[in-house]
Amino acid sequence: MPRITFSLSRSLSVLAILTVFWWLLVAGDVGSWILGVPTVLLAWLAYRQLYLAKSSSVSQVGTAVSWFGVLRFVSFFLLESIRGGVDVAWRVWLPRIPIHPEFLVYPIHLPAGTARTLFIYSIGLLPGTLSAELGEDGQLHIHALIVDASTQEGLVRVEQRIADVFGLDVGKVG
Repeated sequence: MPRITFSLSRSLSVLAILTVFWWLLVAGDVGSWILGVPTVLLAWLAYRQLYLAKSSSVSQVGTAVSWFGVLRFVSFFLLESIRGGVDVAWRVWLPRIPIHPEFLVYPIHLPAGTARTLFIYSIGLLPGTLSAELGEDGQLHIHALIVDASTQEGLVRVEQRIADVFGLDVGKVG
């Protein structure tokens, strides 16, 4: 079993990223640090525990993180979250906007592990979508308020952004 070490520079980098992320979330509000300091420290400790808990039995393919990919994903995530929230709000307030809830099946192209898990959890950022079930065959069942070409395109975009985070080449998905 390979030994996994936790370097000081990596540890401080993660702590810095979590701190900046908190600062961005609260728009620089100094008073928020009463809650922010414990939150950031708990997130860092959770990250550290998860990092140290990796074992050789878990596939290590695609676990190298591209920080450029992370930055692109965070900006994508924030913009899509806002867009998705606005879209759903419009559908609630304007009943003439159609909704036809359905399930769709999406074949995941990401390898099992962290990248796939992040993809499954990120589905909800798209307008009116929610991960429902992961089949044993790697097919993800998704509940969507509307199933159309834009739903499929959105799933492909999310999967590609997550592949970029982990430096993976999922080819032409979709």
